[in-house]
Amino acid sequence: MKKILSILAVFLLIAVFAPRVCAQTIEDVSDSHWASEEINAVLKMGIMVLDDSGKFNPTRSVSRAHFNTMLLRALGHKPTIAVLENKFDDVPQDYWGYDDILKSDEIGLIYGYPDNTFRPDNLITKTETASIISHITKEREENADALDQFDDAKSVPAWGRVQYAKTIDMNIYVNHPDENKLTPNKVLNRAEAAVLLHKLTLAFNAVKDKYKAQDRIEHLNAYENAPNNQVKISGQTKVIMSQNVIPTNFETKFTSKKKSEGTPVSLVVGRDLYTHEGTLVVPQNSRFDGYIDSIVRNKFFNRNAKLTLNLTQFTSANGRQVPCSAKVYPNDGVLTPTKSQTATRLALYTIGGVAAGTGMGAGLGVAQEPKRHGKGMAIGAPVGAAVGFVTGLILPGLPYKAKPDDIILLILNNSLSITDSL
Repeated sequence: MKKILSILAVFLLIAVFAPRVCAQTIEDVSDSHWASEEINAVLKMGIMVLDDSGKFNPTRSVSRAHFNTMLLRALGHKPTIAVLENKFDDVPQDYWGYDDILKSDEIGLIYGYPDNTFRPDNLITKTETASIISHITKEREENADALDQFDDAKSVPAWGRVQYAKTIDMNIYVNHPDENKLTPNKVLNRAEAAVLLHKLTLAFNAVKDKYKAQDRIEHLNAYENAPNNQVKISGQTKVIMSQNVIPTNFETKFTSKKKSEGTPVSLVVGRDLYTHEGTLVVPQNSRFDGYIDSIVRNKFFNRNAKLTLNLTQFTSANGRQVPCSAKVYPNDGVLTPTKSQTATRLALYTIGGVAAGTGMGAGLGVAQEPKRHGKGMAIGAPVGAAVGFVTGLILPGLPYKAKPDDIILLILNNSLSITDSL
């Protein structure tokens, strides 16, 4: 029994050191909600927002004005003050969506009606949204054949059949809860709007340039839990805003042994990094160059090595260089062996102690009385475990080591500007 308890103690040790992961949830959207992923994505991108009480209201119907505002945000347009003359009789200047409606009219995003009305509070149907998505995306040869796979294809209004089919071929549509039905005349709700707009951002390159904001914000799809993921797109220039996180790795095996302050380091971007909307921002094989800013050697009493890096230069894949400022993320910029590595090391010492203690206990028991080897093992196992554990705590800690495929996250201290010519 004592031997079993000793082994269980090892697993408990590892569990104590294991990292905790906390998921943030929305009050009225559980993790199991059918559109949870898309809802969280559009909230993070600022396309949709929670109400004053922190709720998303996934089943609430969407009006033309609300869909117009959400669509503008999905296309990168920031809130602006309208300067055009208002031609809509039913959109007074104090209407909450006034500026967005006039912006939409300016770029031809969502049309008004021939009687000079926009009808902002009218609820919008799924076919109407499909028509808008079709209108703002690049032309392609389409017919209504894509509708035939759905049981209610004949319910799609004649004026919207080709447009709806186009969005199906582009996978910018939503048909929950029955995948065999489109329910085209149903009023769009907020959960469906989240899915639709999220899919639109994934197909952002298919949107006609005239509808995209020329100076717009996109969202780097590199590290989900980054403090910031915004990238400002301005013509050929991409500005990765500060607090974005970039995954990198050492070019070769790295160890803190024999390294010192000032030693040059280079961290490579191992894959092309795109925005969520599909724009290439950081090409594969770009790198961050810098040096070791500080280093603390591993010491007795299980104190692991610690080092900080100062990354001062970004080099694009073709060799062009721009200044930058970045550090390791998270852990306040410190690279050190992980808790699991430390726990594994202590576990190995403990297991070694268990084995040695069990063997010695059995030997002593046999020496005293052959039939007492079991009792000797029972006594030796926990004693050996304790000795092994204490030994692991007293001996020097681990140096820092990293393999070329180990991900090293870097956080930008300042914005990093990259152009297509780099």
